[in-house]
Amino acid sequence: MTDDNIIYFSKEQSKINKIDASAVEVLCDIAGRHLDDVVILGSDKETGAIKMMTTQEDVADILFYLEVAKKAILDQGVHDGVDGEV
Repeated sequence: MTDDNIIYFSKEQSKINKIDASAVEVLCDIAGRHLDDVVILGSDKETGAIKMMTTQEDVADILFYLEVAKKAILDQGVHDGVDGEV
């Protein structure tokens, strides 16, 4: 199953885990090749505070992206992109 607004990693790529510092670099590289605008959410390495970076200047568009992502997660859950697997 694929969505236009979600990039799924293959099983080999999904071996990059949260502890691996290159995971953020890999994700940003993929996003740079495929997306026009991005909204990145994450936690600060030192404080754990939730931070956001975006190329989008319009707050309404940022909220739209977040709501679309929220709906996709609520409707389909988070999965690795393989049909039937969650």
